[in-house]
Amino acid sequence: MLLNEAIMGRHSIRSFRPDPVEKSLLLTLADAAQQAPSASNLQAWRFLFITDQQLKEKVDLFSPGLSGKPPVILVICSDMHKAARKGGKNSEVYGCLMDASMAAENLMLKAVELGLGTCAIKSYNDSAIRKILNIPERYRIEMLMSIGYPQGEPRCPKRPPLEEICFLIILQNQRRRIMNNPEFELLVYLITSAKALPEEPACYGSIRLTEAASRLCKIICEKYPENDAYRALLGCIDADKGKALTEPEGFAKMLEKASEMLVDCL
Repeated sequence: MLLNEAIMGRHSIRSFRPDPVEKSLLLTLADAAQQAPSASNLQAWRFLFITDQQLKEKVDLFSPGLSGKPPVILVICSDMHKAARKGGKNSEVYGCLMDASMAAENLMLKAVELGLGTCAIKSYNDSAIRKILNIPERYRIEMLMSIGYPQGEPRCPKRPPLEEICFLIILQNQRRRIMNNPEFELLVYLITSAKALPEEPACYGSIRLTEAASRLCKIICEKYPENDAYRALLGCIDADKGKALTEPEGFAKMLEKASEMLVDCL
């Protein structure tokens, strides 16, 4: 199935056949979910698939948003201890919910490919669900989702025309000249980064400063194209600046090497 077919074929399903969903398919859905983008590479998501009939009935009782007696109820949670340790305040407040939402979309599209239907909801009694499922306090419930084989044809609400929801911003010539000024862009980047850093993960400080160093090197290289030392420094930074979150040791080695190369720029 093509991605566009899955996107256009996904609908909120509120009526399900009683057929059970195989464990292998649930694992396939979880694998698709964890391939989603993650803010600060947090990956604090946790997926709780409920198939036990008694537990489902109790969860359903305290979840007005659930309908259709789904064979599986999925509880998507976030590990808030991991979020606080790795991602800072922004990850706790926004990042976890953003991650869970992107993971949920991945899962729902994969479900369409597998012939399954889904419906994500936020209408549930958090305290009751937490007690029924014995969910520790460190995990925040982000949403519930019904999963199963659809029964009948879903109701498909009309979408508004693109003209109502899509807006294109065209810069005037004067604004475009300002935006094409690399020194001004660097200034904006530094001030905006400084404003955001208090609520971002601690490692973002190094990331922002390294990006600023890269931009400054580019400005210098454009002004002094004959200076090979700055060009080599720029190449060193740009080659590994993306490793801060995925390969911190490689990122640290790059900074050490860049520090040594600064001497050649004297």
